Amino acid sequence: MFNNLDISAFSKKLADYANFIVCRCSGQVAGILAFYMNNGHFVYVTFVCTLKEFQRLSIFSNMLHKLENLAQEKGYEKIRLEVAKENHSAQQVYLHKDFSVVEQGDNSLFMEKWIGKHGESA
Repeated sequence: MFNNLDISAFSKKLADYANFIVCRCSGQVAGILAFYMNNGHFVYVTFVCTLKEFQRLSIFSNMLHKLENLAQEKGYEKIRLEVAKENHSAQQVYLHKDFSVVEQGDNSLFMEKWIGKHGESA
């Protein structure tokens, strides 16, 4: 999925437009979640990373929970992301967190999670 990534353009786009949730453990950055809130209907997660030594410690869960709360406060109803078709472990995590596949691309899946304005389920 990242084979043709222009890292300079991507990092500039993140710096100019993205919001970040950073999780720290003992002063060290353990995880980062980058997202855009420039669409009135959904928040778009563009980048998620958890350092290997901090995986399986609920880092992603905590960042996602914070994002859900922030999105709800701003009136968003959905969180959307894209995941590589071959990244089965990430897909399983997202499915476990109540995301569902809403669209398929050539090499990726688009997944959404309904959060409602006050967290009510669809």
